[in-house]
Amino acid sequence: MRPVNRIAVIDIGSNAIRCTVAEVRSPDMLVVLADERIQTQLGRGLVATGVLAADRMDDSLAAILRFRDLARSFGAGHVRAIATAAVRGARNGNSFVERVLCETGLFVEIIDGAREAELALASAVATFDLPDPVCIADIGGGSLEVVVRRDSVPEISASFPLGAMVASNRLPQSDDPPPADILERVRSSVRGELAASLGDRPAPVPRAVCSGGTITSLIGAAAACRGEDPLDIHGTSASIEEITEVVSQVAACTLPERGRIPGIPAYRAQSVLGGSLVMLELFELLGTRTITANRKGIREALLLEMVARGVGTDEPPAL
Repeated sequence: MRPVNRIAVIDIGSNAIRCTVAEVRSPDMLVVLADERIQTQLGRGLVATGVLAADRMDDSLAAILRFRDLARSFGAGHVRAIATAAVRGARNGNSFVERVLCETGLFVEIIDGAREAELALASAVATFDLPDPVCIADIGGGSLEVVVRRDSVPEISASFPLGAMVASNRLPQSDDPPPADILERVRSSVRGELAASLGDRPAPVPRAVCSGGTITSLIGAAAACRGEDPLDIHGTSASIEEITEVVSQVAACTLPERGRIPGIPAYRAQSVLGGSLVMLELFELLGTRTITANRKGIREALLLEMVARGVGTDEPPAL
């Protein structure tokens, strides 16, 4: 019998830290053993100060330690850690990475927006039989990555500082729910930033495959409205009309009420509205009519990349 080979990825995001542990059954077969998240809001206050806050770094380090130990408890021989928008955008991001290395023994790779977009596309390609053309979008707490794939080739690949936490910071904390004119002002600013890279009138992309907590929550809420399981939504699709209706409901709710909408976890209540406005503007700009949820995202892409390089297998690395 071949030895059991296990690998793990820790994803240090702006809003949450996630860990996926998988068993490599063969070079083309992964079985997920654990997939967990801890919300640490590492990027909270970053826009205003330019640095990661001390208490957010402490909480995030504790989460990374927990996930390192989780991976070890499953016998993972290789643990890969990556950091995204919050760490790469903070003046003290490198200092935080050095602290992680000293206190956990884990080297953290800071990836840029282009790499995030590449990984989002790799995850979608590995998971779905993609339509043509298609938009691949991944929205995290700090950034939004967008890939437009046409004729099986990436036509556009872009990263925007338009994550759900960033967009939510543009909404006033004193107005709950925010008035319509404020929502339109935020949507208008988002529209301008997207159009600057994607063009004012890009060729239509009717279908999208999207990852990230904002869009999976919206699709989960749409599924709940149809009487379906709002949690089991990997591969579930929703129309733009359904998504728009859910966003209207979210926008009309107070912060506590948002977390009680079926399909939207309570921990998303603070960021889901801002992220929703970003996604609506993206879909409107691209003429997207149907959106499919990808619950796997960049961690799966990194795991597959590790296997392709021979990590966790008995196969020689790919050249």
